[in-house]
Amino acid sequence: MFLYGGTIGLWVAAAIGVFTLVHELGHAFAARATGAEAAISLDFLVAYASYQPSRELRWWERAGIALSGPLLQVAVGLIVLALMRVNPLSETDISSSDASIAIWWAGVALGLLNLVPLLPLDGGALVASVLDAFFPGKGRVWMLYTSLVLSAGALVVMFATGSTGLAPFIIFIMIFQYQSLSAERALQTAAISPTGDPETDLFLVTSLVSNQRYRDAVDFGRAAYTQCPNDQVALHVARASTLLGDDHSAVAWLRAGLRSTLSQERFREAVRSNPELAHFSTALDTH
Repeated sequence: MFLYGGTIGLWVAAAIGVFTLVHELGHAFAARATGAEAAISLDFLVAYASYQPSRELRWWERAGIALSGPLLQVAVGLIVLALMRVNPLSETDISSSDASIAIWWAGVALGLLNLVPLLPLDGGALVASVLDAFFPGKGRVWMLYTSLVLSAGALVVMFATGSTGLAPFIIFIMIFQYQSLSAERALQTAAISPTGDPETDLFLVTSLVSNQRYRDAVDFGRAAYTQCPNDQVALHVARASTLLGDDHSAVAWLRAGLRSTLSQERFREAVRSNPELAHFSTALDTH
């Protein structure tokens, strides 16, 4: 309904922006409660919480971080609706104004959608963390396979019934699931070679950093950047370098990323918003 624009479109756009920030704040607060460094990157209607653990997190801590975002989003949405005297279970109440529709959709509906147990949704991350408690190191891979099968099944049902409204969303997460599985399989090998595909190589280098394989991330990133200069690969190799204590190489990689980026201002902002790299931003300002 809000796709037609007008005041409801403005309300929905504003509500999505606010509740996206609330969602990521939930993740960031939960991550910091474990002692991790956390930061939020902001863009138009998009926010992303990143965190760097100071130790290996327990499965229930990772589950809590995954759950905190959508729970805070839904809770704030319900509180706002209650203050507006809107019953979130009443279609009549929800439809009473553009504001109530937008807040219910962006706060409650999207928050609950994020709890669906499919990766990369938070519900999938939650289930993967629980599986890791019983099958250490296998939860994410098993959940990726399950998510891909369930997503494909949902897509078939959608086309069979003619209800294809969510098909683009399902296709998008299936692409993520496939790329994630390719990366996870590659991470199981002792040596990883660049694929030549910028998106896959970027996913691999970020996965190596996330798995604390910093030396492998630097070696892989160097080879991938040589094949295809990519500012985001340079950014994550810089992260790996500084986590290894090599700040000189980190600055060199950030300068390489600055030379290869299509938007220097956006690259500088990515550096400033990254907890491991923010203190290097002044070095880039003199570049």
